[in-house]
Amino acid sequence: MRRADTDLLTDLLRACSELSPQPLYPAAFSQEHGIDREMLDKALDELRTRGLLRLTDWVQGMGQGYTLTEAGLDYVERPRGLQAGAALPKVQAPAPHPLDDDETRTRPLFRRGPATVSMGLIAINVAVFIMGPGESRFSLIPDAVLHQHEWWRLLTYAFLHAGLLHIFFNMYFLYSLGPIVEAMWGSGRLLVLYLVSAVTGACVVIWVNRVDPQGHVVETVGASGALCGMLASLGIWVMLNREHLPPMLASSLSRNVTINLILIGIMSFTFPNVSWEGHLGGALGGAIASFPLQISRYTDSWPRRILGIVGAILVAGLFVLLALGRDWGIKPPF
Repeated sequence: MRRADTDLLTDLLRACSELSPQPLYPAAFSQEHGIDREMLDKALDELRTRGLLRLTDWVQGMGQGYTLTEAGLDYVERPRGLQAGAALPKVQAPAPHPLDDDETRTRPLFRRGPATVSMGLIAINVAVFIMGPGESRFSLIPDAVLHQHEWWRLLTYAFLHAGLLHIFFNMYFLYSLGPIVEAMWGSGRLLVLYLVSAVTGACVVIWVNRVDPQGHVVETVGASGALCGMLASLGIWVMLNREHLPPMLASSLSRNVTINLILIGIMSFTFPNVSWEGHLGGALGGAIASFPLQISRYTDSWPRRILGIVGAILVAGLFVLLALGRDWGIKPPF
């Protein structure tokens, strides 16, 4: 390794030591110190490969952080650890990604870049709320979908909201969750995931066909089914990639997913006018769609990438058949 490269690695270890217990965030560090971002990322990856740095939790607006491992802390505390010319140790290389074989090469677990789809979905939801289209034309009504063949309602309902509090909480959840899931799956796959989860949530609503105490069919609106799909997908992503994640990050993400799913479950069966069917259907659709999305995400083979997307879309198709099953005499088990 060249002397200049070694000096940068040493400087980064020193910076992590000085910042401790706070992580070093590459975007802010690169801007503050005028370091080329690509060179910085390569240096951080080198230190992580050597077992001297580990990733920390993803932070909204800051991105992925880095902090010293036990081996890294031991190195910087040596008398000659950070002196010029001191050799950098190599503790243990991370396990290779399961799709890193002769035909494919590893893609980064996290995709750097702006959360364009997440912010775009928020903008569309807010714009639709401000314009206030007639809910009777776009909300989810089982009979209108099945008997009047108004299939667009399977998607349009997910961009409607019943009031300020409804859209505020859903959009805040999307603002918090969307950039994380988009960094994991990529922008295009996030859009597929959102739409597939919206459709699967709608299909479970149609299958159950709940009525209010007066016997009227309940109209359903809101993005919460799609958001539940995104949340469930986050949990599946952690499960599929856990061995390649820092233990603290994997545990933190798993814990957040579990807590949020429990809270959503409690709200679904406690508060009136909350569609537990949409939440359940969205979560199931998002979880199932994550498996083909995993294949599409971590490969450089275009056929496999396309087949993964098609597989995710087919999940929505299977749920549409489930919704049609209500008229074929297939009853829900709940």
